[in-house]
Amino acid sequence: MAKYGPHLERLAAVAASSRLVAIGGTRDFEGAAASRVVLLSHGKGKAVTAEVAGAATALAFCGNDLLLVGTSGGQVFGLDASGEASAALLSVDLSPGAAVTSLAVRPGKDGFAATTANGALHLVGLAMKEATPQVTSRASRQLCERALHAVAFDPAGLVVAGGEDGLWALSLSGFETAAPRAMVTGGEGGVRAVLSLEDGRVAVGYGDGSLRLCYLVGDVDAQDRSGEHAHTAAVRALLLGPVLKTATGGASTENRRLFSLGEDGAVKSWEYDSKRRPRTVELSAGTPSAMALWAGAVRGVEGAAGQLFVVTRARKLVTLTLGSEAELPESGEVLDSEFERLAADLADHKPKAQQARQTAVAALEGHAEDDARVLLDGVLTGDPAPELR
Repeated sequence: MAKYGPHLERLAAVAASSRLVAIGGTRDFEGAAASRVVLLSHGKGKAVTAEVAGAATALAFCGNDLLLVGTSGGQVFGLDASGEASAALLSVDLSPGAAVTSLAVRPGKDGFAATTANGALHLVGLAMKEATPQVTSRASRQLCERALHAVAFDPAGLVVAGGEDGLWALSLSGFETAAPRAMVTGGEGGVRAVLSLEDGRVAVGYGDGSLRLCYLVGDVDAQDRSGEHAHTAAVRALLLGPVLKTATGGASTENRRLFSLGEDGAVKSWEYDSKRRPRTVELSAGTPSAMALWAGAVRGVEGAAGQLFVVTRARKLVTLTLGSEAELPESGEVLDSEFERLAADLADHKPKAQQARQTAVAALEGHAEDDARVLLDGVLTGDPAPELR
């Protein structure tokens, strides 16, 4: 049975907390001034929506109740994700007119890093005051002229950012004054994703589809991990899999996996310290744009280690439930958009479904996307009810 969400946006960003999955993107018509972020419950709770100025281009949870939303206008909003309404608690102007391209929350959840399309890296400190987030510090570094696409924190007190012109590591303690360390790892097509492996190394995904590993301190010692198994299009996201439990109930990182998402529509699971071929799942859900992970128990699925959430430009949210060893499933569960729901209603030509088709026509009148016009054209030329035509 098909499942539908309330979103109309072409999805560009996703984030997950212990309770919620947040999705956002851009309305597909010229002059769109706003978009909606949708918060979906892991269970059967009602979806919550919040409107933001411009398109939602990056999302990240700072704890369970604060959702950071980066926008196409260079702002970051902090939305209350604790209840049935999602109000804005915070607004930070980073680079007016330069889209926020990625967000990363500091390990202590006391701030975040953001990259923007003008090549700048931003650090923002946060503190909670009477249950409301307050900005405690701000700093920015211009790393390059072209867009940065990715940012990650490393436990060694570093922040790593990459984009069209390369990869850089900066010390958090000397963020405003120390020279950034430029690192050359051999990939082509620009850096599209970075991930701390939490052992002094980072994984880097490139526009050519390759995955490379390198050290942050000392010799870079870059390694091409992907080789002939690279994605055939740009890497869009890199995530470190959940820490698995041992037979005695402890934690083990020995078989921890690295997941990559490519614009080729594939999710790959890597054993990054071996040369083994990655397990690959083809999503067949349109061009992917972002991926998020929830590591922990999954309601209704015994033994699951967590879930991966992938959003695509085709307005789809794909959920991949990981097995007990964090292995990828054969396929995912797809959540379609409001447009797909309306299309399904219009395709039911039974006489008893005429009222549903009429309701769908009324809804489509309020949407400016070309997809709405195409569906209305279909009613005009093919609906069996003369009054609807």
